[in-house]
Amino acid sequence: MYKIFTLWRYTFLLFFLLASQTAISQTISTPVIAGIIPVTSYCSGSSITVNTTVSGFTGTPQYNVQLSDAAGAFGTPITIGSYTVDNGPNLSISCVIPANSPTSSTYKLRVVNGSVISPATTLQINTTPPTPEVANPAAVCLGSSITVSPTNPVSGATYTWEDPSGNFQTGASYTIASVTPSTTGTYRVRASFNGCTSATDTFVVANTTSTPTINSNSPVCSGNNIVISTALVAGNTYRWFLPNGDSITTTDPSFSVANASAATAGTYGVKTIASGCASIKSTTNIVVSAYPQSPTVSSAFVSVCENGTLTLTANSFVTGATFEWSGNGTTSTNNPLILNNVTLAQTGIYSVRIKFGNCYSLPVDVNVTVKQLPSTPTITSDTVTCAGVPYTFTTPTVAGAVYTWTGPSGSTFSTQQNPTFIPTVASAGTYQLMVTVNSCNSAVKSFNLQVKGQPKKPTISTVSTPICPNDTMRVFVTDTVANSTYKWFGPSGFTSTKDTVVFTQFPIKAGAYKLVRFVNGCPSDTAQLNLTLRSAPIQPTAKNTSPVCEGDPFTISADTIAGVKYHWTGPNGFTSNKQTVVFSKSIAANAGTYTLKVTNSTGCSSLASTTNVVVYAKIDTLPIQITGAVCENDTVTLTAPAGYSSYKWSRGDTSRSIRTGKTGTYRVAVINALGCPSSGTVAVTRDECVPNIYVADAFTPNNDGNNDYFEVHGNGVTKFGMKVYNRWGECIFYGKSLDEVWNGRFNNNECPSGDYAYVIDYEITHKGQTQSKRKTGMFQLIR
Repeated sequence: MYKIFTLWRYTFLLFFLLASQTAISQTISTPVIAGIIPVTSYCSGSSITVNTTVSGFTGTPQYNVQLSDAAGAFGTPITIGSYTVDNGPNLSISCVIPANSPTSSTYKLRVVNGSVISPATTLQINTTPPTPEVANPAAVCLGSSITVSPTNPVSGATYTWEDPSGNFQTGASYTIASVTPSTTGTYRVRASFNGCTSATDTFVVANTTSTPTINSNSPVCSGNNIVISTALVAGNTYRWFLPNGDSITTTDPSFSVANASAATAGTYGVKTIASGCASIKSTTNIVVSAYPQSPTVSSAFVSVCENGTLTLTANSFVTGATFEWSGNGTTSTNNPLILNNVTLAQTGIYSVRIKFGNCYSLPVDVNVTVKQLPSTPTITSDTVTCAGVPYTFTTPTVAGAVYTWTGPSGSTFSTQQNPTFIPTVASAGTYQLMVTVNSCNSAVKSFNLQVKGQPKKPTISTVSTPICPNDTMRVFVTDTVANSTYKWFGPSGFTSTKDTVVFTQFPIKAGAYKLVRFVNGCPSDTAQLNLTLRSAPIQPTAKNTSPVCEGDPFTISADTIAGVKYHWTGPNGFTSNKQTVVFSKSIAANAGTYTLKVTNSTGCSSLASTTNVVVYAKIDTLPIQITGAVCENDTVTLTAPAGYSSYKWSRGDTSRSIRTGKTGTYRVAVINALGCPSSGTVAVTRDECVPNIYVADAFTPNNDGNNDYFEVHGNGVTKFGMKVYNRWGECIFYGKSLDEVWNGRFNNNECPSGDYAYVIDYEITHKGQTQSKRKTGMFQLIR
């Protein structure tokens, strides 16, 4: 019994000594030359420390620790550590036993320095089991089981498993019966064999698919779609559960059922599936309700004025229902729907429906028309008027309008477009106009009317009537007023603006003569004078037998008018009461105007009639015009007055004008259209003239006997040539002497009015000297 205890004690001591060493260290004290290393045991791949002493070495020797093969032979030793020191004496050399060294108790270990070798010691090496190979498992669904085990198990090895919480489990595999969220983590497995251990880690993931949140549109109206949904997660699929027990798996996070009814109502559910793992099912209850009855409205057509208030009212037979109005951008749950200050843009269709629960009735439409307000009217009347004068308010026509005028008292004044009234001073004040079209009222237009007072009616005074219509009459105002003006109206358009009127236009017309006084532009009431007239004889017709030549008889006379007296007046105080007056021998003083009036039994005279007597006096001194001067080798033109039927000159010429270069006395006798003769004389004398030519600047070829030709006058001219040019430089006339004149024609056609040019080349002789000259210029032809 003692021996057994002793053996156990030494065995325990050896085990204690081995266990007291670190997992990779052993101390060996062996002399370099001699010594025995105790037998120890190690695992392949572990580290050890070899301790020894050396002496007698010089320099820097290197010491190598060599390991034999498993049989203890150093045929091919393996150096497992080395150390270089300065001759020792104590060495500690770190070494590593080769991995995968086969298990053997006959390994040898020695220290070598060149040819110096220490004594060998025996070493037990046990093979370390290979590191367990455990693949990381795929994510594991919650609630499922999982088993992990090494893929390279070692026969006879012991496996120990440690979970993330530090719990241990022994066995060739490790099993989790029901995965929970805490399952996720790192798991370590250790393989032990012959006292040698290897270890590795593996990571387990619990797929914690979250419970989905389910949404729906319940309650759902019958006939609408049931819509159920949950949040979208990329990569997930969804399993939908129906009330009838069916299920549908899709990738769509929403699910719908068309045409909802009571048969489709009930509990619906959904599970989210991620990486093959399903979540806990979420459910929702779908309620399907019937549609409520549509509401009613009082009218399908409603009109309202712009800026007014639109009120739409609906009625429902569904208790507890709510109303929803919509249209033209307006939505409201108020009933009635009231819109203030509506605009034209709010014309359109408005719809109302009933909501009961989550169900809506069919809508009912109301057609709303917003009527445009009439524009604010304008009043174009004068702002100032006169009392007593009809006054009209005027405003432009508005199609289909009703007009409302109110006066200063605020009461309705008129409903006419342009009302007329006779104002008084009390009528002044503010008037207002409102236009109504399609029952819509315009803004009110205000108008301030000023009324000026009416002047006093004038009083008219005149001579007593009746009077003769051809007599002068005076009518006047007896009560003049300062700053007054007047206006008379009478028969045959008679008017006057004087306060006193003297009638000088005959015959005066009988009838009503009216007078209005104006003060500050305002008229008075009309004053009236009724004028009556005595009868007057008709106006006679005066006539005479002229014209006559002086010395011949003539007669003035009138038509016969019964019951009248004749009264003539004429030149030089002539008067006569005869109907016919004979002048036996006329004189020039008898010529002139003779006036005749006749008077009837009422003492009224007719309007005057006149006749003009013409007596051609015999003239012996008719004026004769001399043109030019009688110079050496020159002529003058003598011209008698126009208007006579025949002319005869003392030298026998019968034209109105003659030309002569001789001095002396010339006489012309003329006879007018009645055969009355006259005459005149002129003396032509010679002048001491400087030779020259004279050119007119215009002529009028209209055959009136006056200035009908373009001609040149001159004296002392011995040679002459004249050319006339039109505006285009064309020569249209050429004269070779002063006697040749241009009549304004070219190629027998009249030339137009305008400017023309002339070029005259001529010679003059004076006191025996001859000179050549040229004269140019412009003149006008006037038609």
